[in-house]
Amino acid sequence: MKKIKNVMKRIIKFLQKDDGFTMIELIIVIAIIGTIATLVATNVFKVFEKQKVAATKLKIKNITQAIQMYGVEEDFPETEEGLVKIVESGYLKKDSLKDPWKQPFNYRYPSEIEDVEFQIWSYGADKKEGGTGVNADITNWE
Repeated sequence: MKKIKNVMKRIIKFLQKDDGFTMIELIIVIAIIGTIATLVATNVFKVFEKQKVAATKLKIKNITQAIQMYGVEEDFPETEEGLVKIVESGYLKKDSLKDPWKQPFNYRYPSEIEDVEFQIWSYGADKKEGGTGVNADITNWE
């Protein structure tokens, strides 16, 4: 009990000092906080980009289903007519026509790929053809 009392006295004495922090101590603490914030921010950004890829895949699935439902009643819309015809017919909402990077989905009918009736794709985060990771193209045929 006496040891605890002595430790508490030392802690109280230390806390009562009026010394404050030196400029170097403050700079070191700010640098450490900045480094930690940078590491956290970059990891959070990566997670958000992966979630956008997942959302794009889901949107492409939904668009594919809407086109297939439309195709039961009529022929698939030509490339020039695009997905707007699907929206006009009520099978798809207009806000479904853009990927999470605010780019319109690409559509092609007839397809240039064997065993695929029509093509829908997004160019991914980099907004250009090709790429890897979050920059990879997201399609309905792969």
